[in-house]
Amino acid sequence: MLINEMYKSKVFKETFKKVFEKDANGDLKYGFNSEITVHISKELKISGCIGPCTSLKKAGPQIAEVEIGQSGTTSWYIGGLDRNLTLTFYLDVPVPLPGKENVLLAKMAHLQFATQYKHPSGQLRLRVTTVIRRFAEPVSTLDLIQGFDQEATCILVSRLGILKAETEEPTEVLRWLDKMLIRLISRFADFKKDALQSFNMPKEFALYPQFIYHLRRGNFIQTVACSPDESAYYRAAICRENVTNSLVMIQPALLMYTFEDLQPQPVMLDIENMRNNVILLQDTFFHVVIW
Repeated sequence: MLINEMYKSKVFKETFKKVFEKDANGDLKYGFNSEITVHISKELKISGCIGPCTSLKKAGPQIAEVEIGQSGTTSWYIGGLDRNLTLTFYLDVPVPLPGKENVLLAKMAHLQFATQYKHPSGQLRLRVTTVIRRFAEPVSTLDLIQGFDQEATCILVSRLGILKAETEEPTEVLRWLDKMLIRLISRFADFKKDALQSFNMPKEFALYPQFIYHLRRGNFIQTVACSPDESAYYRAAICRENVTNSLVMIQPALLMYTFEDLQPQPVMLDIENMRNNVILLQDTFFHVVIW
């Protein structure tokens, strides 16, 4: 999907040519007519997938009752694959029966992703990726903190919010994001009531609130400053790109160049950094702005 004001510009043409770059063997860097199947341990359930894919409706005992995105299946169809395409799979961990908690903790969760696609050379290829994770004790805050990936979580939540925004008012989705953040902070942060200086978040969570802050301000949930086609484009982009690119969309990277330092310094998105003796470069993924 492309969006641009002027399709005759040199920048657009040079960028568009990269779509057709080839590898060392002279083949395009894509896969076509793809299908991905997820195999999981019997303790887990699959709620669904968000990304540029379609449910193949292959039902089974491991389909969760809660449906998210393209759901009701263990296999999905993907028209085309490239090296940045990222799908988000949502899993459900059923609450163990009384007396069975320790049995679950002693086990490891297995996930296997089998991706079949047609290579530009005509070959049919299969890539299998296996992941193993141990179950954490739900009441053990330390276990959950050590296993928390704040960057990946931000993308998981943002894609879920975008899905909700397709059928709900933006204000409702923003309230939902706020409630999610409040619940997270109230469980994992240390603070004393009415003492602002006492607030402290574990380093594994430190950046998460600011990610959500920028997500609330952006064009992905809110549509006030965007035309319908722009909203569709932005949402499609963040629902297919990898974590690094998606985070740049949510919280643009700002680099400061000075004559005193040869290396650029990353700085916060703050008006105080707009000084007379510096050059700023902002990367929003969609645009690069130089000040």
